[in-house]
Formats: sequence, C-alpha cells, structure tokens
Amino acid sequence: MTNAERDLNDSLAEIYSIIITLDGLEKAFLKDSINEGDYTETCSRLLKQYKSNLADETIAKAFGDLDQFRREWDVRMPPLQSHREARHSQVNMVLSLTAQEQLSDCA
Repeated sequence: MTNAERDLNDSLAEIYSIIITLDGLEKAFLKDSINEGDYTETCSRLLKQYKSNLADETIAKAFGDLDQFRREWDVRMPPLQSHREARHSQVNMVLSLTAQEQLSDCA
C-alpha cells in the first residue's frame, strides 16, 4: 500500500468515525443525556471535520455519496422512531448535502 492509499484510507476511516459519532451524539441528545448547547457545539465541530475531509478532491471522489459510503463501509444506522426522526434526518441531510457539494466542486 502506498502512502497516498494509506492517507486516503485514514481519511475515509476518520469520516466513518465522524458519522458513527454523530449518530451516537444524536441518540444521546434524544435521550436527554446531553444538553442542547453541548450537542450543538459538538455536532458543529464534527460537521466541520467532515467537511474538511471532503474538501480534498481525492477523498470526495472516493467517498462518493453518503448512501454509497454507508454500503461500502457497512455503516448501520437504524432509523429512529416517532417525531424525533426529524432531527436525526437533519444531520443525515447535512452529511449528504455536504458530500454532494464537495463532489460537484470537484467536477
């Protein structure tokens, strides 16, 4: 494995961990285990890291879109139930839109 391939895999692994962490953060918030201020601050920081990774054209192309990435990396995020789904969907929408923006910037 070349250094470039290793760096790409490390970046994709970081994106994976951000997605998993955002899912856990969302679940903690919905269970009132974290207050809204901490949730917002942490979520914003993680989304900035996510966007920063996808700003690299090579990473953005390898990432594809969120659904493709989830299938390829076996990211399992069961849907939440009831009215709380809306907030969870917002995080997923931001992740998806960010990936799409990065890909269109690379084209």
